[in-house]
Amino acid sequence: MKQGISIKELIPVVKEAGRIGLEGQKYAASSYKNDGTVLTEYDIKINDYLLSSIKKRYPDANVITEEAESKFKPGKSFTFAVDPIDGTDAFSQGMPGWAVSVGVLDENIEPAGGIIYAPKWGYPTGEGTFVFSNPGGEVYINNKLYEPILEDEENTDLFQIILNPYQKSFGIKISPKPNFY
Repeated sequence: MKQGISIKELIPVVKEAGRIGLEGQKYAASSYKNDGTVLTEYDIKINDYLLSSIKKRYPDANVITEEAESKFKPGKSFTFAVDPIDGTDAFSQGMPGWAVSVGVLDENIEPAGGIIYAPKWGYPTGEGTFVFSNPGGEVYINNKLYEPILEDEENTDLFQIILNPYQKSFGIKISPKPNFY
């Protein structure tokens, strides 16, 4: 990943995409894609909004999305991977289990950072859950640095990321040295 690349300017874009989804969820009519998965008009609306916003800000990047075909050009320094409504089935049923997801892959197509906004996941404030990591940077959840609870280094076969309050409540531990990048 090139030094100095930041996706912070996409924070308001992703939050706006979440707002669009929130406002439209109660009106969303669902249909089905050829593969049998659920699709709503808000998947397309948010996809188009995110695609144009990302291309405007990062014209030299690849952008791949779940809802539109795009040409992948090898050799780009970074690629955005977009799911405008991650959890469309839940969204279409009025349930809270959906999010706007924008990932960033480096030149080797390895995860490098991203933004996830789940506007209806109200823990702990009722304002949604927002996850952010600049490429190569630390992970923040609702503007607080995420510090996983780690188990000892002997058992590193299984890796799970669970928000600290849930980890503590259920006694779940995760492996040290997570390989985010």
